[in-house]
Amino acid sequence: MYVHSGYSAVITTDHLVATLPLFRGISSWRERVHRFFSGYRALRREASGTRLTVLPGFELTFASYPGRDFLVYGIDEDTLADMPDLCVLDPWTFRELSSNAGALVFQAHPFRNDRPADPAVLDGVEVFNGNPRHDSGNERAEDFAVENGLLAISGSDTHQAEDVGRGGVTLPETPTSIAEFVDWYRQAPAEIGLLAPASHRMPMISM
Repeated sequence: MYVHSGYSAVITTDHLVATLPLFRGISSWRERVHRFFSGYRALRREASGTRLTVLPGFELTFASYPGRDFLVYGIDEDTLADMPDLCVLDPWTFRELSSNAGALVFQAHPFRNDRPADPAVLDGVEVFNGNPRHDSGNERAEDFAVENGLLAISGSDTHQAEDVGRGGVTLPETPTSIAEFVDWYRQAPAEIGLLAPASHRMPMISM
C-alpha cells in the first residue's frame, strides 16, 4: 500500500512496552528484543523486490512515565539488545543512553493526552500525527516544537488501511539505513519537508 501511495521508504515504529503480549513467557531482554524486531523483519521480507526501503525504529513507553510515547530512531536490534531493559527506565536515564548511541528521540503526539514531556529529554516532536481516530492536538505540537527549538517530524501512525499515506517526511535522497536518516536530521534539517493531508496546515518547521 505504501508503494502504491508513492513512498520510497517506511520506518517501522512498533510499540515497545513492558506489557506487550509478544513478550509473554520471555524473561530475557535479549530474546524480547529479538522477538520485538520480528515485525520489522517481516515487513522487510514483504517489501523485498519492490522499491520500498524498510528501516527500523520503535515507539517506547516507560512504565514509570505512562501516557507519553517516544519515537526512537537510530537504535537497531543489536544495539538495543546490548542496552538494559528500556521499559523500566525513565526518560532522563534513557536520554543519556540514546545520546551515547547517536539516536534521535521525538515525542509522539505530545498533546493527545495533553502532557508534553520535558523538552530536555527530546530531540524533537511529532508535529503531525496522521491517525484519524484520535485528536492529537497537532497544531499545539507545532507550537511546542517552535517554542522549544525542537526538530519536527510527521508520521502516519498507521494501524489500519485508511491510515496509509497520511503523514511522513521528504528528503533529498532515500536513506538506505536508519543511520543515514538520523544524519539528515542532524546535519541538514532544513532540507527535510513534512507531509500531511491537504486539509491540514503544515508549516515548514526545521531547526
